[in-house]
Amino acid sequence: MVPLDPHYETDNAFAYSMYTNSGITMEGSKEAFIGSATATSVNVAGKVLFLYCYGPQEDLKWTRSASRDWAGMIMERNALPPSRSSGGGGIDWSRVFEKAVFGAIAGGFIVLIFVVFFRHSRKGKIQVDKE
Repeated sequence: MVPLDPHYETDNAFAYSMYTNSGITMEGSKEAFIGSATATSVNVAGKVLFLYCYGPQEDLKWTRSASRDWAGMIMERNALPPSRSSGGGGIDWSRVFEKAVFGAIAGGFIVLIFVVFFRHSRKGKIQVDKE
């Protein structure tokens, strides 16, 4: 995975995109593919949601706009997060990026498992190569 610089940030939302490099080997034939993804963290009603949009490599722009639209709809339909108190409460945004990267990797791995399972059910033996 290659994370890109953050590209969307508000008081209650933060987004960055990435490219993922994955591959599978089926019956001796190797297939590699590069995907794009956007991870967006949204603070609604004092809870943080992690949104992930995946697409082929050439759809990076689409993952970014779809993620921004999705985050906007969620923020419009939910209560605002509580105001920060002078006691320093609220969300620790310094850890959001770290957790979002971990979530994106986990989400990508889950997608890869589904792809492998689907192809395995249609073909023979499959080995997975993940970078």
